[in-house]
Amino acid sequence: MKPNEWEVFDYEVMMLNQTGAILGGGIVAGALHNAVVESHLLHTRILVDILTSYCKQNDDLRLSVLLPSFTSPRIDELRTAYGYATPRDTTKPYYVLNKMLAHGTSVRSDKFTYGPILQQLVPSFPDLLKEVEAARPPNTR
Repeated sequence: MKPNEWEVFDYEVMMLNQTGAILGGGIVAGALHNAVVESHLLHTRILVDILTSYCKQNDDLRLSVLLPSFTSPRIDELRTAYGYATPRDTTKPYYVLNKMLAHGTSVRSDKFTYGPILQQLVPSFPDLLKEVEAARPPNTR
């Protein structure tokens, strides 16, 4: 494992938490609000890929590399909730984040409510992050 891989993981968790706090506090409005929403969603997407070890490139960061012996039923829960197996299911976060956020598509809109999509991830996502933090070697903190 390269020394900076945990730094990348920590950055993604920090950005997820801080953008969530900004959104929860109702501090921003207009274009800045949209930018914070998009940032929050982007970091969510990146963390899901890391946590589920769903990768397309050899250099993509994976939890299976960070913690090779780590297991949790929440990983499968997160995969199912995210919807990797059903890429055309328009109700799943995988589809929505790819089609409505990460790519310029004909189904994208300037108005979309992401709350229900993110709620699908809530049952397993925060607890899985806590499990990973507890399993980390002390020298990676």
